[in-house]
Amino acid sequence: MQLSLIGIGSDTLLTDFDSAGIEFIKINPKVGTVLGAGGNIQLLNDISGAVPWASIAAVIIAWLKYRPSRMVTVTTKEQNIINIEGYSTKDVEALLPICHNIIIAETKKPTERLP
Repeated sequence: MQLSLIGIGSDTLLTDFDSAGIEFIKINPKVGTVLGAGGNIQLLNDISGAVPWASIAAVIIAWLKYRPSRMVTVTTKEQNIINIEGYSTKDVEALLPICHNIIIAETKKPTERLP
């Protein structure tokens, strides 16, 4: 599954993935490619080949709730687009296996004050 990181501070999710032991690789675009996002990562399966859906869901929900300026949008394999704000960890865990792409967005700089 691919995640697109948008906005200054969206990459803080990577630190959270590292802390939870969720493995990923950064995808480097081809030279000359114009990006509409800050970067892309690919989540990896664990050593047994299983995908740690519960851990991924927990990290995403915790990251989302930490600041109200954060957004997470999921595109399913059927091309349905879902904003997961207000979803529970269990809801997101059930949604992840049918995801094609996830957009992780931070709409304000981490140094900006929030209302």
